[in-house]
Amino acid sequence: GPNNDLGAVVFDVTGVGSLALNPGDGSDTVTVNGNASDNSISVARGATTTVTVDGLLAAQVNAGTTETLVVAAGLGDDLITVTGSGGPSNLAIDGQGPAASDTLRVEGAAALDATGLGHLEALGCAAVGLHLRHGISRWEAR
Repeated sequence: GPNNDLGAVVFDVTGVGSLALNPGDGSDTVTVNGNASDNSISVARGATTTVTVDGLLAAQVNAGTTETLVVAAGLGDDLITVTGSGGPSNLAIDGQGPAASDTLRVEGAAALDATGLGHLEALGCAAVGLHLRHGISRWEAR
């Protein structure tokens, strides 16, 4: 039969008005990448989680069929803001590089989900489904 395991798939979305991602059955990971600039990245968690990099085309990710959402900020001094609640069961924030130069801001319901925010590692607790990778030097809960 045909091979349905596509692995990494890259799409050219030039001229597209919106981008809705619905990976389907199986264990799926969607990665949204920043770039080498100082990016402002927003993640609005919900049944459809929306990720926007610098106000460009938003990626709308179906939480019901996406098990992991990775936000890879790329190089630069980035600000990643997470709001809302719900969304994919795992949200990984990867500041990437340069080392320890990015800020993670968790606002509203997302901050309330991260009970006991006393230090950066608290944001990575499994109950919240928010996992941090390298490159985050500062966090804010609002």
